[in-house]
Amino acid sequence: VELVDGEIVEMPPEGWTHSVHNLQTASVLLPLARAAGLEIGSNTAVRLNGKRVVGPDTVVFDRAAGEGTMVDAAQVRLAI
Repeated sequence: VELVDGEIVEMPPEGWTHSVHNLQTASVLLPLARAAGLEIGSNTAVRLNGKRVVGPDTVVFDRAAGEGTMVDAAQVRLAI
């Protein structure tokens, strides 16, 4: 499920291929993000506005943004 505009929306289950691609993406992005002083998260909650929260598969964000319970959209550098 995913929380969209304060409502719970059912999402299809992720399959094996999806998981493998997520891992491959993260393994490529991790050294690049770290070299730039950024963090990378998997299924990290991102707040788009007051009520809308999404959970992209991979998020690259400013290191300080990950100190709370969610990352604010303004701190996101890449979301997949």
